[in-house]
Amino acid sequence: PRLMMLEEDWTSLKELVTSDPIAGKLYDGVRRSAEEHLNAPLLVHELPDGVRLLETSRKFMGRMYVLGVLHRLDGDPKWSARATKEMLNICAFKDWNPSHFLDVAEMAHGMAIGYDWFYDQLTEAERTTVRKAILEKAFAPAMLVYAKPTGWHRGEHLNNWNHVCNGGLIVAALAIADEEKREAQQIVETAMSSLEPAMNLYLPDGAWDEGPGYWEYATSYVVSCSEALRIATGSDGGISSAPAFNKAADFMLHATGATGK
Repeated sequence: PRLMMLEEDWTSLKELVTSDPIAGKLYDGVRRSAEEHLNAPLLVHELPDGVRLLETSRKFMGRMYVLGVLHRLDGDPKWSARATKEMLNICAFKDWNPSHFLDVAEMAHGMAIGYDWFYDQLTEAERTTVRKAILEKAFAPAMLVYAKPTGWHRGEHLNNWNHVCNGGLIVAALAIADEEKREAQQIVETAMSSLEPAMNLYLPDGAWDEGPGYWEYATSYVVSCSEALRIATGSDGGISSAPAFNKAADFMLHATGATGK
C-alpha cells in the first residue's frame, strides 16, 4: 500500500486500536459497518434523479475504505473477498456517468483505494480489469473534459467540483502509475495544473464562499489528494502550501456553533 498509509502505518494503527480506548471504539464502529457490507446487495448503475450516479459512487468509496481498513488490520479473507466482488461489479458498469463528473471522480477514488489496499489479494487478471476500468471510465472522459475551454477544470466560475474531480483523478493515477505510467503522468500533470488556480478560492483567509458543507467536500478531497501524493512521491506538489489554505480550518471553527450546526 502507498495511498494514505504505508505498511508501517498500518502496524502502528494495529497497536493503537488495542491500546487507545477511543481508537478501539472507532475500530468497533468500522467493523460493524463492514459486517453490514458483507450482506448488502451489490451496487447497481442507477440515476435516481436522472442526472446523478453519485449516491452509488459514495457508497462504493465508503465500502472500499471500511473493508480496506479491516483487511489491513485483521487480515480476515472475508473482507478482501467482498471488496474484490464490489470492485469487479463497478468495473462492469457501462460507465461512471461522465456527464456528472463528480460521480466519476468519487468512483475513481474508491477504485484507487481498493486497488492499492487490496493489491496483494487481487489476481493479476483482476488488477488488469481494475486498471482498464480506471483508464476507460475515468481517465479517457477526463481528458475530453480537460480539452474543453471551460468547465469545472478551468474558467471564471471554479468551485468545489474542481477540487473533488482533480483530487479523485490524482489519487487514481497514483494507484496505477507503475503499470500505466504514461496515462497516470498525463492525468497528474493536467489535474495539478487545473487544481492550482482553484486553490485560490481559499483566499484571503481560508473561508469558502459556498459555505461549510461544500468547504468540507472540497477540502476533504484536497487533503486526501495531498496526502496520497506526499506518501507515494515524497511531495504534494505545493498543494498544502497554497495561500491561505493553512487558515482553512479556522473557517469551520468560526462557522460552526455549539450545537455542531
